[in-house]
Amino acid sequence: MQLQGLGVLAMLLTAVLVPLALLLATWVALQMARLIGLPGLIGQIAADIVNAYRQRRKD
Repeated sequence: MQLQGLGVLAMLLTAVLVPLALLLATWVALQMARLIGLPGLIGQIAADIVNAYRQRRKD
């Protein structure tokens, strides 16, 4: 009976800790991307693409 209780406890801990670990990993990845300026770089690339498209339509 004791082992069954430990299994339930392990499942509950897993159900709580795995999503927390995923959230933490996502947060760390976003902070690192912000630190190296990735969002600004992506925005600059998108602006360049839009500007090139507009320039081509003008010609």
